[in-house]
Amino acid sequence: MKRLFLNFETLPDIQGARALYDLPSTLSDKDTGKVLFHHHIQQEGRDARFLSPWQSRLAMLSMLSIHDEEVKLTSFQKEACDEKQLLETISRQLSEHDMTFCWDEGRGINSLLHVRSMILGVQLPDRHVRTVERRMRIQPGSVTLGTIAMRFGISASPMPGDELTWKQVQSDGESSLARRCEINLIASALLGLKHLHTTAEIDDDLHATLQKRCEQL
Repeated sequence: MKRLFLNFETLPDIQGARALYDLPSTLSDKDTGKVLFHHHIQQEGRDARFLSPWQSRLAMLSMLSIHDEEVKLTSFQKEACDEKQLLETISRQLSEHDMTFCWDEGRGINSLLHVRSMILGVQLPDRHVRTVERRMRIQPGSVTLGTIAMRFGISASPMPGDELTWKQVQSDGESSLARRCEINLIASALLGLKHLHTTAEIDDDLHATLQKRCEQL
């Protein structure tokens, strides 16, 4: 069995926003972000927590790879590799694993990956990321990871949306998102494993072993 769970953090695509809205290059990142979120609210409404795929970029990636009984967590930050390298990593991992899962939260993971790959010239395999919500018969975005995780006694960090995340990064830097990305990856993996156990895709012993190893990360 080769399963992969992904989690990621997105931030406004500031460079893209300057081109999209014909903004001067001298406009600060902070002010460019304000323009971007203004357009987003005008188009999608104030309740839309996440930017559209053409307005955002991948800033951080965490992966949990399961090969039989082995569990490995790996994280990548923008300081170590740029967005194109993050997408190339995802592309390789999609090819190497039987199935890939992600808690979507209404972010549109497959649209985001395809749009960003088209912009940056990255080739993706003809595979899609399966959302944990849909596997659980839940509409992505209709309930938060934190709510579902709490029901199962699993720890998760709040996902406040792109605008509040952007404000956090402005004051604390992108590295401040790293632990949240990993905590929510582990939470989504634990939920995914519960689902795989419920549908008899993994047996009792394997589920117990993988659950314990994820909880120890």
